Amino acid sequence: MNFEIEVTDMDLGDTLIENIFINDFMPMANGTFVKVYLLGYKFASEKNVSIKINNQIIAKHLQIPLEDVLAAWDFWEEKGIITKLPIGEEDHEYGVRFKSLKQLYIQNNPKVFKENIEKKSITTNDVLEANQNIMINQMFNNINHLIRRETQITEKMEILKWIQDYNMNPDVIELAFSYAVEERNVRYNHMSYVGKMIVNWYDRDLTNVDAVMGDFQNQNKRYYDYKEILKNIGISTVVTPDIKERIDIWFDEYKMPKDLIIYGCRKSSGTSNPNFNYIDSIITKWHEKGIKTIEEVETLDSKNKTEKTSKSNNYAKARPNNYKNRFHNFKQRTDDYTDEEIEKLARKKREQVFDRFKGE
Repeated sequence: MNFEIEVTDMDLGDTLIENIFINDFMPMANGTFVKVYLLGYKFASEKNVSIKINNQIIAKHLQIPLEDVLAAWDFWEEKGIITKLPIGEEDHEYGVRFKSLKQLYIQNNPKVFKENIEKKSITTNDVLEANQNIMINQMFNNINHLIRRETQITEKMEILKWIQDYNMNPDVIELAFSYAVEERNVRYNHMSYVGKMIVNWYDRDLTNVDAVMGDFQNQNKRYYDYKEILKNIGISTVVTPDIKERIDIWFDEYKMPKDLIIYGCRKSSGTSNPNFNYIDSIITKWHEKGIKTIEEVETLDSKNKTEKTSKSNNYAKARPNNYKNRFHNFKQRTDDYTDEEIEKLARKKREQVFDRFKGE
């Protein structure tokens, strides 16, 4: 199959599942079919893979019969969200291509895009109607943030025409603007520059984010690295010149390997408030200590944990068993008397009490 995965000591990655699957498709399937889809999607999303995955491995991983795995793919193919890719003579020897559910949604949503492929123009009513769609509205808001101004109605009409004519997802259009502003430093004529990119991507069959990011990885690796690093930190922000400068320092000056940087990003993403400055401080500290591998980080973490435990134990040992606080130093009145004198005083006290009661 076309699924491959890199074996690591611990899987700390993330798999992004489209909400359309969770909201619309997951409720219609049984639990086994959902598990097969999610695990296959995870394998398909892995980068830098080295181990082949097939249906037998999926069945073994989920501890289910192979027939259940094949039935799941039959089900999802019937629903139109996957395509089987035969690669062998046996019935179970095929790969799986996961379709973009966002793209399917746009194609099949009559409120946003008319199914009439002969349509040549977008009207202002189309813009108002499209703005009711959450994905379209979010795309326009993100583009406004990128270009630092409000998109004009004519520009929105042109963007919708790109989606209609070139079958592009909204997130691909957004990525095109992000690339133009952040990487190519386009400050004016955004529409002209992005429009040419969209046509180029369409001609090369790059119509979804995964395909475009794969192309970035091959053609413009550093920009792909910027995006991947921010994604693994768990923050969504524009790749500003300051951020690019710091990441360039990690790679070019510190000579940090990418897998170590990604490891640090994922560690920071687990904090309550992940941010770029925090991971920058971690990478810088590792550089100062001469750390270049994940194993060295784990060794350092283990050493720090051991030292912390040792300090705590040493403090407890340094404290004597007969340690007395300030209240132990309080001197009682009876400390100046012998046992016989104390007994004599007690007897005298009892006699006084007895004589008082006798007198009454």
